[in-house]
Amino acid sequence: MTDIYFQSGKDPVMTDFTMSQLQSYLRQKYPHLENGSGLFMKLVEELGETAEVLNLLAGRKNPNGTAVYDAAGRPVAIDPTQITKNSTETQQLKSQLARELADLIHYTVAIAAVEGLDLTATILEKDRSASLRYQQQPDLVTFLENNSLESKDHQDDA
Repeated sequence: MTDIYFQSGKDPVMTDFTMSQLQSYLRQKYPHLENGSGLFMKLVEELGETAEVLNLLAGRKNPNGTAVYDAAGRPVAIDPTQITKNSTETQQLKSQLARELADLIHYTVAIAAVEGLDLTATILEKDRSASLRYQQQPDLVTFLENNSLESKDHQDDA
């Protein structure tokens, strides 16, 4: 069975890991849970926090957390030209977004681990059916196979 690998791009202490390894780790981390309902509540909380950061990045909210309104009192987005992509604030928000997305992945995979689900197989199956349904190529299995071959070719060249 093909596994899905995660790779750290910045942290030299961090290593690549697979979805199966993450699920095994989280199963050990939450041995006291009989089901994923409590983790689901954390997932929903993290989803709200992710939405807040995305709203700030898109200009739908001010940094103080309030919505931006026009003269008639309707919520509007800030003029995108006012949002500088390389500002310190934007970079901090993107860093916060990465942490919130990591939390979403953590709780999603933890629910699957506690419930004893094979998330790797399910992701590959769902992607394959979606690729067929929406006529998108390559599907994830093909992508992983091609990526593995390209990595092997680069290793052979070295």
